[in-house]
Parts: sequence; structure tokens; C-alpha cells
Amino acid sequence: MDTLLLQSIFESSFEGIILIDSKGIIIKANTAAEKIFNYSKGELQHIKIENLIPEHTNNIHNLFKEKYVKSKSFINLKNILAFKKGGNKFLVDINIKPIVIDTKNINIVFFREILKKEETEKLLIESKRRLNSLLGKLPGFVYRSKNDKNWTIEYVSKGIYEVTGYTISDFLEKEIYFGKIILKKDKEYVWNTIQKAIKKKKTYSIHYRIITKTGEIKYLWEKGEGVFDSNNKVIALEGFIQDISNRILLEKALKTKHAKNKALLEAVPDTMIVLDLDGNYLDFNSPKSQNLFKNPENIIGKNIKNTLPNEIYKKTKKTIESTIKKKHIHLLEYKINDSDYYEARIVPLNNHNVLAIIRDVTEKKKAEHTLEIRNRALAAVGNSIIIVDAQKQDYPIIYTNKAFTEITGYKQSEVLGKNCRFLQNDDRDQTAVTTMNHAIKNGQSCEVILRNYKKDGSLFYNELTITPIYNDQQKLTHFIGASNDVTNRRIEELLKEKMSNILKMIAQEQTLENIADSVITIIEDNLNYFTGIILLLNNDTQHLKALSTPHLPESFYHVMGKVNIQSEECPCSTSALTGKKIIIENLSNEHRWENYKAIALKNGFKSSWSFPIFSSEEKVIGVFTLYGKIAKTPVEFEYKLIKNIVNLLSIAIEQETIRVELFQNRKKLAIYAKELEEKVKKRTNDLKATVQKLVETNLSLEDQITETKLAEQKALDNQALFWAIAKNFPKGAIAVVDDNCHLIFIDGNELLNFEFSNSTDTYIHINDINILNNDQKTFVKDLIKKTIHGQHLSLEVKFRGHTYNVNTTPLYDADKNINKALFVFNNITEHKQVELNILNALRKEQELNELKSRFVSMASHEFRTPLSTILSSATLIEKQNGIGRESKRIKNVSRIKSNVKNMVNILDDFLSLSRLEDGKLSMTPEKFDIIDFTKLLIDEIKLSKKEGQTIKLKHESKKIRIYQDTKIIRIVINNLISNAIKYSPKNTDISISISSNNNLVNIEVKDQGMGITDEDQEHLFERFFRAKNASHIQGTGLGLYIVKQYTNLMGGKIFVKSKDRKGTTFMVEFPTNANY
Repeated sequence: MDTLLLQSIFESSFEGIILIDSKGIIIKANTAAEKIFNYSKGELQHIKIENLIPEHTNNIHNLFKEKYVKSKSFINLKNILAFKKGGNKFLVDINIKPIVIDTKNINIVFFREILKKEETEKLLIESKRRLNSLLGKLPGFVYRSKNDKNWTIEYVSKGIYEVTGYTISDFLEKEIYFGKIILKKDKEYVWNTIQKAIKKKKTYSIHYRIITKTGEIKYLWEKGEGVFDSNNKVIALEGFIQDISNRILLEKALKTKHAKNKALLEAVPDTMIVLDLDGNYLDFNSPKSQNLFKNPENIIGKNIKNTLPNEIYKKTKKTIESTIKKKHIHLLEYKINDSDYYEARIVPLNNHNVLAIIRDVTEKKKAEHTLEIRNRALAAVGNSIIIVDAQKQDYPIIYTNKAFTEITGYKQSEVLGKNCRFLQNDDRDQTAVTTMNHAIKNGQSCEVILRNYKKDGSLFYNELTITPIYNDQQKLTHFIGASNDVTNRRIEELLKEKMSNILKMIAQEQTLENIADSVITIIEDNLNYFTGIILLLNNDTQHLKALSTPHLPESFYHVMGKVNIQSEECPCSTSALTGKKIIIENLSNEHRWENYKAIALKNGFKSSWSFPIFSSEEKVIGVFTLYGKIAKTPVEFEYKLIKNIVNLLSIAIEQETIRVELFQNRKKLAIYAKELEEKVKKRTNDLKATVQKLVETNLSLEDQITETKLAEQKALDNQALFWAIAKNFPKGAIAVVDDNCHLIFIDGNELLNFEFSNSTDTYIHINDINILNNDQKTFVKDLIKKTIHGQHLSLEVKFRGHTYNVNTTPLYDADKNINKALFVFNNITEHKQVELNILNALRKEQELNELKSRFVSMASHEFRTPLSTILSSATLIEKQNGIGRESKRIKNVSRIKSNVKNMVNILDDFLSLSRLEDGKLSMTPEKFDIIDFTKLLIDEIKLSKKEGQTIKLKHESKKIRIYQDTKIIRIVINNLISNAIKYSPKNTDISISISSNNNLVNIEVKDQGMGITDEDQEHLFERFFRAKNASHIQGTGLGLYIVKQYTNLMGGKIFVKSKDRKGTTFMVEFPTNANY
């Protein structure tokens, strides 16, 4: 009989019950457990408990071991993440009871499914309305009070007025204490009874008397229990109190006048039954509203065994026996048909009979459940919540949560009864305010970003979503506002836009003055009470000269407009001289720079921040200084903003410097080329005249001798001039070789770079010049040969790290035969470097334009699709706002969340790309366990899985400690898993393996997706690359490029192994750095 009873209890329990052995294997599971986890009959048997609650299996096993040794009491675990068959997640509460059966340790696990947060939030508003309605209909009142002898009321329902004559406000405002109206004779008894129950952590039920406001004595019945905190300390009492004066009077009347029993029983709204010790019905009275039995008129004479379910019969029989034996009232609760709840009070009449008073408490149970839902929902909400009464004038605030106080600084008591417009101060001219007012006027929902102001007056951007609440009559009753402080995000968005405009100005080569003025505008718009100045450093004069000071007082500008840095007469000059930032929080306390200090204070400046501006070669090229009207030092956000501003100024100033130098170099080069051309032309004419004169001297021997002497002298002079020109030839050299490849002359400033010591007295064969290798000697001889054959050559060559422009010219003898060749070398290394810089700048600009075009095109496509989905889903939600369409609204909200997450992922990719391209990514390594870290990532990304997809994590080691940047690891693993989900079909497995070997971590992500062709694998890690077979799937083409770059940054490698339509495996390897 006992075995059948236990089996019946096991199978009929509404809580899921599972028996597991010490190894975590499920021995048996009841029907409720199979329903909770979506398994068929018997399907749970013999599988491991870790399949249902994987993340807490080890903790539970450890608790089992401890509890077997220390205690046999229940183990309670709250809000545990569990998985249904198919992978769907949900929360459960678990109670674990270790027992021993046949010397074997067995663990009984009770599961109770918790409503999901989204369901809770949807039920919150309706549950609150029902709760208030139900509380108002209860034949008494519910309460929450302190555990003191005054029973100080913290919450009470409106039924208290009917019972005591005092209003709710009388108790809440402490004009009267509940303990003061308890009859003095009963008060000590009531206090002791409650304290005994609390000590045993049991529910108490008690009868006592009170004196009402009108002086009437009433009998009350109270049922309650203690509320305990996490330290098992009682913090409150909660319960229900009912006026039972009529029932007490009725019971007294029954003792004296049995004849009135029937009439009195019929007047009571409860079912009353008289039973004997054996459970036979002696008398029966039931109101028409309660249908406990099919044929109540035939119930007398029958036994409860034949009219009650077996489980309820056993409880009732036991309670009757205990009531008669102990001579006091017993309370029995039970339910029928899984939906109707009843409460029976068993009252002793004599030694053989009892009176059973049965009440339908279904609505009470629902009210308690609704109250529990409401409390959980409020606890789960992390956003700022505000509720206003739409039925009262000016929509007064009736509720705010803790998050509202944390964001705004206003306590709840300071804002109740006010309209929420006070948060805008006088800043009401906002488009968002107009949008919100229109929605409120029309009883609609909307989402806006407002400029709001905290209690201390500081501005913050408030992302607000308002939702209208309608009652059953479709009358607007309330508005609920959920908000987040998005100040940092909003400011960063505005700053990024402004920074981008500055970069465009630089790319468009706008004037440095315009760029500087725009920079000052950005800094002054974002740093209240501060004025900026940009100073350029002249390295020749060592002076700082003002570039931009749009709002600096004129008297102060005249002093600061030009400063010698060697004098260190102000923080600007000191910053330029030392190359360090100079932060002065309060000028009044500063004992340096007295003259500067006096002028600054005179102009109302109390603080000064100076930051040096560096070139790409880490040389100071200017100073950026801010003067503040308040005394303070920069905070993290301000440091970050100023750093970005200084970087922009560095780019702009250096670009301007390069542009000016390039213009000047081109101008000098043109002048130098023209001068050289004129010198060569003049020398050629001189040589021609000399030859002509030598021919004429042959007409006469005497004239010839005379002319010869003159020619010899002039030749000597010309030779001296030639030698002087050759020796001082700037940044170059002049050489002459004969037709036998002998170097007969070489000289010029560039011989030092040639490391060639001989000059005018040179006569050496090209093969004997040891500074040339064999290939170079062959090349030079080829040039000589071509020149001797009459060619004029012009070419560029590289020699010993320098670039030279080489020009060759054939030289004729008196018979106009070519027997020598003239070589002119010009060192154009600097000129080539300038050209290279220009070409690189042009190429980068072209790449930037190309990337910008591709970015705009791709971003437009990638954002348009999710935005369209969000818009359509929002429209559907608006149209499906009625009761009964909750599932459709949930589906559309899920679509919005999914697409918003996709857009966030795209923005993350763009941000990572920007950091990588700018080279501004800094690593912040820390020690952590890569196994646990990957588990958390898998939990986060599971929501984006397709139907039937499973993610399996394999690792031989329990822990692998590494020292790396968690942000970078998160991006790498998240991208690989997201790709595996995205490019794999439904109902497939995704496998993740983690191992370590020789201080290296190996992560392998394997899917069963569409695969990658060999041709596409060659370009897989290029930015914006999309495989041909994946063009129909959304993506930016940046994910794997970012993974590759971040892996390289960690000192690691990434490999891919894939075949078309046969899945893909990515392998990432990087050092653990565990010894750091």
C-alpha cells in the first residue's frame, strides 16, 4: 500500500522529480519532469544530469558529497540555467534531498520552472491590476509589517478599513499602530504564538480580538509567516487577516442552541460538514457557489473514502483523528483538478465528531501567485522605470524604481506627484519632446533620446521608451517609461562625427587656420568653462606663435601670442621645451610663472592644461593649451578627447609642413636645374671658341706659336676652372673616361659617399675600381660603350643607399672623333624621398577614397536590411497591440532584438577596423581561464543559433590559464562562432576544441556549413572580401580580416581547412604568456 501511495505521489506531483545516482546518471523521472524538459515518456532515464543543467553539475556533485557527510537536509538552488530538449534555455529552482536506499546514495532533485523575464514583464501590469482587484475582494486584508510589538505596518490592502475602521494612511503614516488596537488580554498570547512560529520558520494561524475605531470588539483570524533575509534574520511579517467575529459568535451560539445551527450554517458562505471519527458524513451545508460534490443531496451517510480522491482522503482522515485527539482546530489545504484550491478548517465538536469548514481559496492562490510575479518582474528590471497616472491632470508620477534615483539623483519622495517635464529644466525646445508629447496625447508608445538634467544640474542623454497601459474597457490608465543613461554613447557619436569632419578637412587640404578653428570649436563645445589656444613652434627662433585663439581675451592673447620656450615663462613654453603635459589644477596655488599667473587670474582663468604636439618623428611642433574658468584636472573622458584632438592637430600641422617644404624644394630644384643648364651651355660655347681659335693659329707659324701660348694659358685657366667646378660640384660628381674604359678624371662633393679618394690624378681601369662589384662594373662599361658610340644617356641608379641621376655625354677630339665620355652624377635621394612621400600620400588618399566608397556602399546595404526589418516589426507591434496577440508581439520584438544585435556586431567590426588601421589599438592583458571564458561566450551567442543547431565545447584540461587581452580574445572567438552559426544550416553541430601545448593555446572551431572553395581561401583574410557562395548571406567582409589582424597582434597564427559544401574548420594558435 505504501509503495503504491509513494508511486502515486511521485507521478502526480506538479514539480519535476528526478532520482540520480552518485555518478550523475538519472535513475527515474516523473511525468512533470519529462514535460518540463520536453522529453517523452522514459526518455530521461539513463542520461546524465549535466545534459539538463551543464554549468552547475560539478557544483551540485560537490554539494551532494558535502551534504552526505554533514547533513541530510534539503539543498536549495535558485535561478539555475537549464536546457530543454532541443537546446532552449530556461530558469529553474532546484531542491535536492540526499537519501540512502539499500546502502546506495541517491539524490532526489525537485525542479520548478521559473517564468522567463520577458513573460514576467508582460504579465506585470495585468498582474498588478488583478492583484489590486483581488485584494479588494478578499474578505479581510493582506499585510506586511515589521516584527515588533507594534506590528508597524509597511503594506496593507484596503480591506483593513472595513475591519478596523482605520484607513490605510492611518497605519502607513503611523497615526495608529496595529499592536495598539489588539485587546490587552490577547496581545501577549498573539506575540508569543507568532515568535514561536518564526523561530521554527513555520506558518502561524491565530485568533484574537481587537478594538475598532468605534470601540467595537471584533474577533480576527490571522494567517502569516516570517520573511527572512539571506542571513536567516527575520525582516518582516506577511499574511492575511480576516474578521471572524460572526463566525465566533456563531460557534458560541452552536454550544447553547443547537436548533439554530442549520440556519446559521446556511448563512455562512463556506461549505460546512459534520463528520464522525470514521469519516462518515453526519451533516452537510454548502452554498450554491461551491460545487464540491456532484450530488450533495445524497452525501449524508457516505464515507469520505468514497467521495474524495485517495490522496486527499488520507490527509483528511489523519487530520480528523489529530483534531479529536488534540482538541484544537487543524487547517488542511488541498487542490482538485489541478486548478481549484480549497482550505478546510477541522474543528472538534466532541470526542467523536468534527466540523469541517471548507472554503474555495483559488482566487487567493492566484493573488499570491500574481504578487510573486510582480515582485520578480520588478527585481529583474535593470532600467530606470517611471509610471505616471494618465487619468489624473498633468500626468503625475506615481512610481519610480531604484535605478531612476541612481541615474537622476532624485529620490522617489521628491518626484511623486510631479510631471516628469521637470527633468528637462528649461531645455524644452527639443524635437524629441514634441515627439513624446504627440505620442502621449494620442495614447501611443514611442522611443526618443532626450536631453535631461540631473538633480545636480548636470546634463545627461536619456534614451526613453514610453508605453501606454489600457484597462479591460480599453481606457488609458497609465504610462510606463523605461529609460537608460546613454550620455557617453551620444557624446561619442557626436564627437566621432565632428572628428570625421576634421579628417575630411585635412584630406581636402583646407587651410591650417580653418582646421585649427574647427578643433577649438569641438573642444570648447564639449568642455564647458574652457577656452583653447593652439601654438606653433618655430624651431629656428624657438618661439611659440598663436595659430588659433578665437575666444581668448585680447589682453591675454597679446601676452600669450608669442612666447620664447627657452625662457619657460609660462606652462606652454615649459610643455614645448620638456615635451611633457603640464596640468595646473589651481593657478592660485602655483608658485611658478608668476607673471603668467597674474595675467591669467586677471582674465578669470583658474586652471591651465598644456599638451605638446609631436610630429611623426616624435619632435615637438606645437602646444595645445586649455584655460579653464574653474579649478579642476581633466577626467578620463577629457583626457581621451584631448588626446584625439592633439593627434588631429599633429596630422594637420605635419601635412602643412610637408606641403610647404615640398613647394620650396620644387622651387629650389627648378632654380638649380636652370643654373646648371646655363653653366653647361656657357662652358660649351667657351670650348667651341677655343677650338676655333686653335684652327686659326695654324695659318701662321708665328701666329700659331703666339696663339698656342695664349691657348695653352687659356686651356690652363679653363682646366683650373673645370677642376674648381668639378671639385665643388654640389651633391654630385663629374667623371671622364676614355674609350678604353679608363677613368681619367673624377671629382665632386659626392666622392665622400663613394668612398673614392682619387680625383684629378686618377688613371684607373673600371675593372680595377674596388668599390664596384662585377655586375656594377659591367653596367658602367656598357654605359661607356653606348656613350662613345654617340648616345646621350640619362638614367637613375641606386648606389650605397643613395639615388643618383646620371647624365652621359660623348666628348670629341680635334678631328671630331669621340674618344671620351663625360659622366655627371647628381645625388637626388632627398628629391626621390619627397616624390615617394607624395606618391605614398596620393596612394593612401586613393585607398581612403576607395575604402570610403566601399564602406558607404556596404554599410548602406548592411544597415538598410536590419533597419527595414526593425521598421516593419515595429509597425506590426503597433498594429498587434491588442489582447491575445502577445505571441506575435514577442516574435516581432525578437526580430528587432536580433537585427539590432546584427547592427551592433557590424559597428563593432567597423570600430575594430578603424583601430587597426589607425594603429591605435593598445593591448591590456590579464590572467584568466580561457575555458570558462569560452563557456561564457557560448552562453551569450546561443541566442543567435538557428533551429536545431548545437554548440559543443571540448577540452582535455579543466583550466588553461593565459595572459592576454580579453577584449581581443572575445572578438576572435565571437567572430569564428558567429560565422559558424551564420554559414551552417539548421540541425547541425558546431564543435569548439581548446587545447594547450608548449605554452601555446590552440582553438579550433568546426562547422558543417557550406564550406569555402580553394580559390576563395586565398583571399579569405582580406578586408571586405566575401566568398562567392556566401554573397546571399548578410556580412561586411571584415570579420576574418579583424580576426587575422588581432591574432597577429597577439603573436599568433590562424589556419583554415575547408572544402566546398563540406564544412569549414578554423584553427587559431597564440601564446599563453602564462609566465607573466
